Amino acid sequence: MYIIKKFLSVVLASSMFCVGINIFATNNLSDPIANKKDEIINYVIQVNKAMGYYMTNDEIE
Repeated sequence: MYIIKKFLSVVLASSMFCVGINIFATNNLSDPIANKKDEIINYVIQVNKAMGYYMTNDEIE
């Protein structure tokens, strides 16, 4: 079960990474990325919680 969750989290992280890039691309490109980082991390955490997977602080960083 742990391995399946780990696999799902990797798949989810990669798809969220693509979504994150899309967020960067669609937002005003003159904005510093640092401002968007928290937004994307919160989004990833929300999606993971919805799937029942809670990220540890190590994984977020």
